[in-house]
Amino acid sequence: MDIILDKNVNQIAKDCLDAFGYDRNLPVEQRMIDFPFNQAADCLTNTRVHGIYIPQLEATREFLDQNPQWKVPGGSLRNVDPCWGRVKKYDEDGGC
Repeated sequence: MDIILDKNVNQIAKDCLDAFGYDRNLPVEQRMIDFPFNQAADCLTNTRVHGIYIPQLEATREFLDQNPQWKVPGGSLRNVDPCWGRVKKYDEDGGC
């Protein structure tokens, strides 16, 4: 089932309904009887997860691998807090 991801979510949902044989010409009462809405919803969820969210996550992961300074707050400005990621037990000296 090839669904184009350049469409908006409503159009993807309509394409998933059509893929499972949803007939828009029938009266509403007949459309609701015995139609596998759970399969159409699963189609929409899988399309969004595998077609949109996972590629975005992989692109973000690849960007962070190439630019590790963006992984911490202030890292892009080279002003990383010396206490970042450490247990912050402050004493009289003001250390971490």
